[in-house]
Amino acid sequence: MAVSEELTASDFPVSAGRVYLNPLSPFYRAQLNFILVGWLSWFVFWRGEASDQLGNGRFCALIAAKNLAIGWAWIGGWHWFLYVQRAVPLEKKFNVAWPSEWQHRRDALFSTLGILQASVLELGVMALYARGAIPQLAVTLAQPASLAAAVAWVGILGIYADVHFYFAVRMLMLVLLLVLLLVLLLLVLLLLVLTLPPPPFQHRILHPWSGKQPLRAPAWDLGALLYKHCHSLHHKSSNPGPWSGLSMHPVEHAFYFSRCLVVLSPLVAVHPVHFLYVLTRLQLGPAKGHHGFDHEGGSSYSHYLHHAKLESNYGTNDLIPFDLWFNTRAF
Repeated sequence: MAVSEELTASDFPVSAGRVYLNPLSPFYRAQLNFILVGWLSWFVFWRGEASDQLGNGRFCALIAAKNLAIGWAWIGGWHWFLYVQRAVPLEKKFNVAWPSEWQHRRDALFSTLGILQASVLELGVMALYARGAIPQLAVTLAQPASLAAAVAWVGILGIYADVHFYFAVRMLMLVLLLVLLLVLLLLVLLLLVLTLPPPPFQHRILHPWSGKQPLRAPAWDLGALLYKHCHSLHHKSSNPGPWSGLSMHPVEHAFYFSRCLVVLSPLVAVHPVHFLYVLTRLQLGPAKGHHGFDHEGGSSYSHYLHHAKLESNYGTNDLIPFDLWFNTRAF
């Protein structure tokens, strides 16, 4: 399906909400891949005395090399298949124009920086687990309840991913601004504010809150400011490819990977594999969502339109149709 200005709802690919109801869909196959990669990372690098190596520079470099190898193999594989070999017919491409080589190189550079940033996060969480600072879910075959809890957490994290990507961040940003105003008015609360855990920011907050194009947004629009200085880098790829998904400003990478920080809650216990599953999904998932083809691999036409039209389709439109609910969906 090539891009057109005459698109209607009938042109929109089957909603991913239906895909969630199909256990044989490419979505679930991808999740199994991410879980497997997360489990292998835990099995090889996290178990036993691995945590004793956290102060070893070679071990830290090994974690970074592991993530770079996985990321470059997955994202680079999609790029090679679709944009070097051009193995999928052009009529399946959402935009029939091919991105420039400069765009691919820029996106690959910032994706690589993002993977390195994720590696630092992985080492930090590994250290917290090693020190017992994070409660850990014990999963054993002898305890079916623990296995059920582990499976349930995968589903919960999937729902949380949609909420984090679209909605929760906007409300939390408003809360943050309210707290900031209180700090300015009541300096005695400064210490309290500084001890609060940072909220998870994500996609919607990085666009103008007024819903207008960035250049037309009012002066008070903090979202327009965040877009101008951070998120606009991601949107340089208006005709995205596999490398575009993780191509972000370092500040946006921090917002993006904050989804993993749900494991830091002292109120719930999850297994390190859950953290690694979310981190792996964040690193590898965007390649499929941005590769730009109506292909079984699962590219998102909805999100392609977000890159093409900018101020629409902020959410994943997967499990929870936030764009439909908040009238930000475009066809």
